[in-house]
Amino acid sequence: MRATCIAVIRGSRAAKSPLDRITQERHIDCRHGDKKATMAMTVLENAVRDLASALENLESNLENRLDDLSAAGEAIAAARRQAYAARKHAGDASSGLAASISDLRALLNANVKDEPHGGS
Repeated sequence: MRATCIAVIRGSRAAKSPLDRITQERHIDCRHGDKKATMAMTVLENAVRDLASALENLESNLENRLDDLSAAGEAIAAARRQAYAARKHAGDASSGLAASISDLRALLNANVKDEPHGGS
């Protein structure tokens, strides 16, 4: 007679996610002492646990990367705000400087007209 393997799961199957159910399938009961089936189930069980662990690590790394990208996005947005403010201040300063240069030219031109011809 062939060995019948039954996986015993702790807790309710319906209440757990597939990964939780897979990782909790720890007890494998093989009747009639079929060692090959027991070993195959143990190898498969370990592979599934390793896969679940790798998926959890991948999810954790992805969350960390998304957090890093979010922080970088916030830093970029702050740099853009600073660049906009600096551009506005530079524009205001250049307008003020242009007005000052215009006033200085007018004063110099007026001063040249007031001086007698021929220099000192």
